[in-house]
Amino acid sequence: MFKVLIVFAAFLAASSAMPTILHGGLTGVATIAHAPLLATGVQTVVQPETVQVHEQTIAKVGDLVQKIPTAVSDQRSTVVHNQADLITPVVAPAIRTNTVQVLKAYSQPVVYTAAVHATPILRAIRD
Repeated sequence: MFKVLIVFAAFLAASSAMPTILHGGLTGVATIAHAPLLATGVQTVVQPETVQVHEQTIAKVGDLVQKIPTAVSDQRSTVVHNQADLITPVVAPAIRTNTVQVLKAYSQPVVYTAAVHATPILRAIRD
């Protein structure tokens, strides 16, 4: 099978060869030369940018202080010795804003142009 592929590749190469190799010089045939394509406008742009990130959070507004008496109760009388403070924080929903510096990079699109001024349009005709 490999030999068949080699013979086929050799046949394909011989059949697609230029006529100048097989039959001599060109007589009265003009061919169009293809100009190479040049890639222009390729550049990477880096732009600094400031981004604000908003987060939901809880902010402490204040404290609620409650006085709870500690008492000792004997059978007929209750004696209050001291008072304990129960502190409950008061919170409210808030938004925290963080400012972040970011470098944003992107590439401009590639533009292909033909370099027509570099090569002639027609090749010389050989006899």
